[in-house]
Amino acid sequence: MEHCIVDKELGIPVYSKVEDAVNDFRRQAENWPRTITVCIEKEALGSCKIAPGEPPWYAFRYEAIFADAADGPLDMLWHYGISSAGEPGGDAKSAQEDGVDYYILIYYSPIGNDEVQEMDDAAGKILDSLGVWEMTDVEKTAAVYGWFTGNVKYSEGDSHNIAQSAYGAIVNRYAVCAGFGLGFCRMMRMAGVETRFISGPASKNGGVHAWNIVKLGDLYYNLDATWDSPQPKRYRYFLTNERTFSEDGTSHFRGPLFTTPEFLSRFPVSEENYFHEGVAGFQYRISDTHFAGFRADAADNQLSLSWSSVKGAENYILEVYVPSGTWHPQSPRTSLAWLIPSPNGELRGLRLRTDTGVVSDELYVVPSGTDAVSDCSAYPSIPWLAYGESTEAGTVSLRWIGFGDAERYFVYLSEDEGQTYRKVMAASAPKAAVTGLTPGSRYRFAVTARGADGKETALADSNYMDILVL
Repeated sequence: MEHCIVDKELGIPVYSKVEDAVNDFRRQAENWPRTITVCIEKEALGSCKIAPGEPPWYAFRYEAIFADAADGPLDMLWHYGISSAGEPGGDAKSAQEDGVDYYILIYYSPIGNDEVQEMDDAAGKILDSLGVWEMTDVEKTAAVYGWFTGNVKYSEGDSHNIAQSAYGAIVNRYAVCAGFGLGFCRMMRMAGVETRFISGPASKNGGVHAWNIVKLGDLYYNLDATWDSPQPKRYRYFLTNERTFSEDGTSHFRGPLFTTPEFLSRFPVSEENYFHEGVAGFQYRISDTHFAGFRADAADNQLSLSWSSVKGAENYILEVYVPSGTWHPQSPRTSLAWLIPSPNGELRGLRLRTDTGVVSDELYVVPSGTDAVSDCSAYPSIPWLAYGESTEAGTVSLRWIGFGDAERYFVYLSEDEGQTYRKVMAASAPKAAVTGLTPGSRYRFAVTARGADGKETALADSNYMDILVL
């Protein structure tokens, strides 16, 4: 370890090498203090490889957390990323001693040692209630994942900083993606299953997102509890390979730290989605494209349905959505294609469910109030509302996963938990900021898509987000 001077006011060394400052940062973090302070020469920061050219607090923080991303579970250090003003980041003060210019870098955590103990106690009780100690690793993964998607809400009701933490997810039961990922990671490791925290752009034009990989057998699988919440039995982003998880290269782009040859070698992701016949209690993610090609074609006042087979499934149940707001199961069929009569205007949506629990995406084919069966191909794919947060007073920011067949999107708002909706704005890109909302009120948001011929998708009963406005 090299340092040649000491900050006289603080009485701590000023490091001339990044790796020495990183080691000091990590040593301090072992006891979960609220504040970590490190001094490093300005010239030394030029050797930061992860975020060169960024502000000093940013460049060093990423070096301290991720410099050895392939070496160990340093994910919890993510919590040290808050400034004295309570904003994401840190503080950087310039100083000089004996002619040497250096930075005093200060990082704050929203949780300390007491909160970590409270969090681990709470996590232990949750694991006990789930009965994980008698489960296999995949059963543990399904149980913990189901707990997160069913119990943790997306950043509702408190400060953004707590929502960034594992404590926010496990104790307060609200979090943003970082809190989901860190909390899931913490609980899975307590259950004895190797799990890693991954971050990177949510989409090609999206902001930073976070998710996990979990080791089952010799390989790792992707999971994103944030995007599968708030539905405890939804496993759209559960135990998948890279192609499925990235939705053919349109989402979940790993940051550069998690794509290095070393990292990929140490944490290899399976080329196949996970399948295990003996596990009950969760919906299987089996087919690479999840009912690839599920479609309906109209002819002679009938719908012809077709889809790809799903591994392990013997029967397929068609569920029909009607204006009363419920899904009605039809008789199980084993055929991979069959005809159903025209719904006489009542049909709003179709989806398939297998006897193994796989549920297809919803396909809306007939607008309410018409008698004839429409050509399904005219309707765009339903956008998936993936992110929502009140970031300032009276405003909610939304982002969703859109598809190339959508020409325009519409944002709907409900003040009565989805009983009635009103259209509040249109958007050409898969994001929007809804303003003029009442602080302290809770709203439900939903998004539809309109195709080139003007046909708009229906409001899906499973695709909404409840948000408390600041």
